Amino acid sequence: MANTIKVNSTGATSSTPTAADNDYTRVNSAVQAAMSGDTIILNGTFNWAETNAALSWSKGSNGLTGDLDDYSILVPANRNNITFTATSLGDVTIQGPGDLPVLDLEGVFFFDSLNGGKNQGWTISNIRFVDFDLAIGMFFDSAGAVDAFKDTKILNNYIKIANDLNATVAPADVNQNIGIHFAFGKNQTISGNTIDFDGDGVSDSANNNFSAQVGMQSNTSGGDVYDGLQITNNILRVLNAQSANPQTIRGIWENSHGHLGNVTVSGNSFTNLAAGNNPATNLQVGFRVTSHSSPTTTVKYQNNTVSGANTGFEWIAGSDFAGNQPVQLISNTITGNNKGVLIQSNGTALLKFNRILGNLVSGVENATANAINAENNWWGCNFGPGVGGANCTGTPNGVTNTGGGSIDSNPWLVLGLTAAPNPIAAGGMSNLTASLKKNSDGLDTSLMGMGTFPDGVTAGFTGTLGTVAPPSAPTSGGMAMSVYTNTANGTATITTTVDQQTVILSLLAACPTITISPAAIPDAFKGTAYSQTFTAAGAISAVTWSVSAGTLPAGLTLSPVGVLSGTPTATGNFTFTVSATDANNCPGTHAYTLPVHVETADIADPAICTGPGGAVDVTATVTNGAGSSQPATFTASLPAGLLAVPGTCSANVGICNVVNGSTVTWSGNLAGNQTVTIKYKAQIGNQVVDRYAAVHHVIGYGRRKPSRQRCGLPDGQLPGARHRGDS
Repeated sequence: MANTIKVNSTGATSSTPTAADNDYTRVNSAVQAAMSGDTIILNGTFNWAETNAALSWSKGSNGLTGDLDDYSILVPANRNNITFTATSLGDVTIQGPGDLPVLDLEGVFFFDSLNGGKNQGWTISNIRFVDFDLAIGMFFDSAGAVDAFKDTKILNNYIKIANDLNATVAPADVNQNIGIHFAFGKNQTISGNTIDFDGDGVSDSANNNFSAQVGMQSNTSGGDVYDGLQITNNILRVLNAQSANPQTIRGIWENSHGHLGNVTVSGNSFTNLAAGNNPATNLQVGFRVTSHSSPTTTVKYQNNTVSGANTGFEWIAGSDFAGNQPVQLISNTITGNNKGVLIQSNGTALLKFNRILGNLVSGVENATANAINAENNWWGCNFGPGVGGANCTGTPNGVTNTGGGSIDSNPWLVLGLTAAPNPIAAGGMSNLTASLKKNSDGLDTSLMGMGTFPDGVTAGFTGTLGTVAPPSAPTSGGMAMSVYTNTANGTATITTTVDQQTVILSLLAACPTITISPAAIPDAFKGTAYSQTFTAAGAISAVTWSVSAGTLPAGLTLSPVGVLSGTPTATGNFTFTVSATDANNCPGTHAYTLPVHVETADIADPAICTGPGGAVDVTATVTNGAGSSQPATFTASLPAGLLAVPGTCSANVGICNVVNGSTVTWSGNLAGNQTVTIKYKAQIGNQVVDRYAAVHHVIGYGRRKPSRQRCGLPDGQLPGARHRGDS
């Protein structure tokens, strides 16, 4: 049954370290006690430089001096699938004393495959290892098994390697200091770790004694011993500038020389952070290459970044890799080194979709007699390795052949820029795409497989007559995106810049068609309030309205928000042009004619008051103004006996249609006290007016003639007088 062993540092338990109980003995006791499947969880800072812990550490796991496990924890053989961890990175630090001059490879873990011993399936995670010669050491030993450490997982740890003393000043310290040393076994994973190098160690190069640090390194095996190895997403950083006699640094050194297994090294970064770093004089290698592909297996370095090293990718010197298939270098960023890639020892490589620029001597050097395929890489500009051109700053990296071989770098990737749509309406938007998918032959390399231009590279964007947001964007899948928003009519200049290359595009921003509605407006009437709202389809808010030609009727005004309103004070036909100007100064216009009519009719009162059976005449004359020739319709609610006079309208009681200036008369005999109501319904221009023009009271008076008031006439008005109808 698996157990969980929790270990607190002496500081976490507020204990005073002793010879028997200190920060070394607590960790060592847990490791010695753990059985297969157990989990060890640490908490606190374990200071192995403290006097009691340092003494216990010097004796090793067995407490005896002068044997194999001194200055380490020797992991018992055949304890498998053990997890050594902390709750999270930062909870635990195992602190070392730095490089000890009388020792070599003093460290934390010592896994030894002596006589077939195995430690398979171990997971070491979330631990900070600080200032040891060797933080994690797994070694193939005499009679060791080829699967001794299979399924190892070293995850999410922080390692600060102790700065190495050279063998001149520390004769016992002859080996390099190492962050992680891994050994035989398939399907191992080393991922998410951060390893820091000092960078300023001092060598004695005259005597060939170098201060040396290595991020990670393996035992040499050959064959397929490391098949399934994954070295992914690790961060390796050089903190200080090189000394006058620089130390050697190797970032990731896959040292198996195994040409029959699948090995993937991806997503890792080696970066020199020092302001005073000089790649031409430091002795740093980001990635040291040994294993090659075979007809059935692949060794691949993909999506890695190396910057500031003397050599970015280096095939190890002194070997003979003849007869193997190429190592694949895909979608790596190789910038700011002395040499980007150095292929030697009869090695071979396939380079595709890499970003190679700003390296001091060369982008790729082939020191072999082999033909190297380096097609479809990005060299910083659109004109190929070593060649400049329009809108390319500086000189792109080139390739060199120093071993009699060749490098085929044609075609290469080129930067392109598109805007969609193009053209756009003024004030519109266009999607900008910077793309490094196509090569110098015009082919879309994303259709070829294997990879794309590296992700996360900054593409800058600019645009005139508008704004671009965001002004820069990272590449993804070989492309970067932004959006242009126009603010002025005209031809905008759009640019994108990636590394040394700028690409320029013209984008036409034309005014849209602005359609003003309505197509026609209703007629107006003198003395009657008028209001009409205009709209501008296709305009960009906000819109300003004005009259750009002609004259409005007196009494009417057009507001800046597009409302024509007021009360006309004169009749006539008025022609004018309404203009709408949008936020981008784009105009739209529409011409209108507005008739202003007189909205009245003259109605004649009865000539006399009459009794039952008396004769009555009612007369209406149409005067609807503005020269209109449209007919007017009078609808009368008439008493019995009152008929329209033939010839003035149709011979019916209620409806007559007449034209402007005509008169209609209804005549007949009243049959008693009656009321005559005339309703004026005029079709004037394009507007219908429906209203009462006059009300006339006709009263029968029997045997005696009534008074003027009984006839229903206003006081002082004589029968037969005419008055203007109500409005």
